Amino acid sequence: MADIDIIISNIDKFKKLAVAKLLKVLQIEADKSIKLNHIEQGRPGKWKKKLFNDGRSILTGKSGALLRRTTSKIIPAEMKVVVGNTLPYGKIHNEGGKIKVSGKMRKFFWAKHYENGSYQTNAKGKRVFVPNEAGKIWRNMALMKKGFIEIPKREYLMIPASDFPRITNNLQKIINNINL
Repeated sequence: MADIDIIISNIDKFKKLAVAKLLKVLQIEADKSIKLNHIEQGRPGKWKKKLFNDGRSILTGKSGALLRRTTSKIIPAEMKVVVGNTLPYGKIHNEGGKIKVSGKMRKFFWAKHYENGSYQTNAKGKRVFVPNEAGKIWRNMALMKKGFIEIPKREYLMIPASDFPRITNNLQKIINNINL
């Protein structure tokens, strides 16, 4: 009976060690996949383009906070890895949706419109404001009638099926290298 107890004890040790290591590998692989989603700007399909090109990639913004605040967490009791984002706008970027346009937002759009243009003198000698391409987009946003902005779905928190072979291969390596 003692031999069976040792075998059961070794199986339990193997299971605990394997689960801990496999969850860590899954966490690392999930982080890799999310970073690749940002680098390739959408996988398997490309994300919808931005309204105007400001030199930054889609979902990057000035601060890069969306990617930086995307985290993965191991929940050992449930044997799973959870990926999420702590920013209030993270969910709407991932799932898409609508944002109601407020008066304060319209004021901001007008400010951005005037920031993206210059005053010039026309043929009659009168000073007129001439917006650049970005200024025209901001003006259109300030004047829009529908009352909401539609945010397209850009799934940056997903792990595409094309990553499964890489993940499975790394998990298999870990299982093969577990020693008791």
